Amino acid sequence: MKEQINEHALAQLFTEARSYPAWQQRHVTDDLLHTVYNLAKWGPTSMNCQPMRLVFVRSEEAKEKLVTALAAGNVDKVRAAPVTAIIGYDMAFYEQLATQAPHSANADKMFIKNSEFADSTAFRNGSLQGAYLLPPDLFVHRLDRELLEKMVADLIASDGLEERWEVAQEDEL
Repeated sequence: MKEQINEHALAQLFTEARSYPAWQQRHVTDDLLHTVYNLAKWGPTSMNCQPMRLVFVRSEEAKEKLVTALAAGNVDKVRAAPVTAIIGYDMAFYEQLATQAPHSANADKMFIKNSEFADSTAFRNGSLQGAYLLPPDLFVHRLDRELLEKMVADLIASDGLEERWEVAQEDEL
């Protein structure tokens, strides 16, 4: 049995944790972003499905494109933040289950046969992983597929962000 988390850690994670409405003007290094991502990606998800996908936004130009999708109360927060994370989820996460959950052989088949189950699993677990990563007060007002695809394409073009994924077409899901 694993050792119980001490009272200080529990307080830091739950009873004393708060969302902050402002940011310090400090540079966020790539190393720190990698560290945060590597912690969040290993957080518990059902069947280790780990569907969360992230885009980190830093430049003023990219933030201005992002603010069109935000609730009015979050626009100034995003503009002021040294970096903002767009949290999404991979609708075809189950294609990675052989690696992520080798103990569940052929688990991908239950998602391939039931797209509604796959969709709800991706949404639920991608949201859970996002909760491991960010304070809960930055909610997007309107973020549909078309807007997300355009923002990611614009971010890739303007920030030199590496394109490491592709968006599945509706008929592929």
